[in-house]
Amino acid sequence: MEIAAGEPVPAEKDENLAYVEIPRIFLKDDATKYCVFRINGHSMEPEINHNDIVVIRYKHEWESMNGKICAIRTDDGITLKKVQMAPEKNQVMLLPFNHAYNVILIDEESNEQAFLVGVMALQFRVCE
Repeated sequence: MEIAAGEPVPAEKDENLAYVEIPRIFLKDDATKYCVFRINGHSMEPEINHNDIVVIRYKHEWESMNGKICAIRTDDGITLKKVQMAPEKNQVMLLPFNHAYNVILIDEESNEQAFLVGVMALQFRVCE
């Protein structure tokens, strides 16, 4: 599946990424606790590039995600961003690394369906 690195996009299967083999030594847990996405966009550059592959470890507790790169499903789709908690404002900020992109704010009023998919565990770059 693809994950946006820009504005969130609907998660759709990527037929070109049907199977990714990862050595078990790279995974800290059972393989069923992970999912894989291909990056679609440029908001996380230069650290995470368009077409990179990220492995996400399923996590659903926002409290421990401050400062981590996470996959988040919003009302608009799914995206990969750095999470910054703002508990005093009852908000979560989704930060891009590329300053040409906007911060996405999640609060009770603007994003009722926001859901933490998980935290980035691995990143792979496919060199052609």
